[in-house]
Amino acid sequence: MNKGNKNIFDETVDTLIKDAKALTERYNRYVNVEADPDNCAFRNKMTIDTLRLLKDTLSLIKEYDWHLEYSENDGKISVWEQNHSGEIRNKKDWFIDDGATMYIDYGTDVTLVYVGRRKFHFDLKKDKANFIYTITNYYKNSNVTIYVDDTGLGKYVCDLLDSHDIPYTTIKNMSDRE
Repeated sequence: MNKGNKNIFDETVDTLIKDAKALTERYNRYVNVEADPDNCAFRNKMTIDTLRLLKDTLSLIKEYDWHLEYSENDGKISVWEQNHSGEIRNKKDWFIDDGATMYIDYGTDVTLVYVGRRKFHFDLKKDKANFIYTITNYYKNSNVTIYVDDTGLGKYVCDLLDSHDIPYTTIKNMSDRE
């Protein structure tokens, strides 16, 4: 991925990881220095300040180091968020059928839409019109059941679809699946 296309969160996490390594090295230097009675109070203060900065930096890394992943295997689609340590959160599984079911997973970077074996990627900040066209086209031309991510973010998609003649009553939550 070239520098121009790199996500701001990825750049932030990379910077935070470098900062955490530098803070860890600084902390180790303060801890491993021989006790100097004239400089002891200053060294203790710097050690505690460095440790606090390291804690805050690690908290920020944990908060921002998540990206969307997906896989498709044997008629099952899985979508989850994963960090650089391999931790996984918000994993969802869907089973692909004849195209009569649509799954919409709204994410901050990309919104994934699955209809049967077809998969669409949309950046709703840049490509909202194409997203609306695709969803309404499937909705009007086939008797499709629409499932939307049931987290707080899915409400945005429901409101968007409702404003384009796909009423709330036809949209179901992911958790309502059989």
